[in-house]
Amino acid sequence: MSLSKAQGGPMQELSLHILDLAQNAVEAGAQFVGITLSEDPARGTLSVAVSDNGRGMDAKTLARASDRHFSTKPHSQGGLGLPLFRLAAEQTGGRMWMASAPGFGTTVFATFYTGHPAYRKVGNMTETFVILMVGHPGLSLSYTRSCGERSFSLSTDQMRQTLGQVPLSAGPVVKWTAMTIEQQTALLRSEA
Repeated sequence: MSLSKAQGGPMQELSLHILDLAQNAVEAGAQFVGITLSEDPARGTLSVAVSDNGRGMDAKTLARASDRHFSTKPHSQGGLGLPLFRLAAEQTGGRMWMASAPGFGTTVFATFYTGHPAYRKVGNMTETFVILMVGHPGLSLSYTRSCGERSFSLSTDQMRQTLGQVPLSAGPVVKWTAMTIEQQTALLRSEA
């Protein structure tokens, strides 16, 4: 089942789009995925960046990457992840763009106008981070979230350094990770 059909229709939360982008990065050979969400309450915007160090794309592939009839995957008739993410941004008056180079990975950027009626809520970034952390144990994952001048970051590399031999999939680690993201996000939102 594709993520776009997870809730019976197009992805209703941005966190599902972000999960899809990160999963695609891993499929493209990424060992690192960085996720950044930056809210600017004064401008009424949310900026999203998902970066990876996967295979990357040449200019020709990059130009076609957000076409729903194009896919780099064998036996695929196209992909909906990037086109739906682009559409979600454009429906709010924002936009999506990408930067990529072979051997250097890809970054997908998007800006959303949060006051627009078509704006979709961010959704459950805690779940997105935990799914990636547990589902891809060797992945170097970074998550940064900011709102105005305040921010927090979480990195699986830093967690591994602190925990030593304790796997990131251990129940207490997953619980601490989820609690930390939830608490830090609530602090950001309460001080905005």
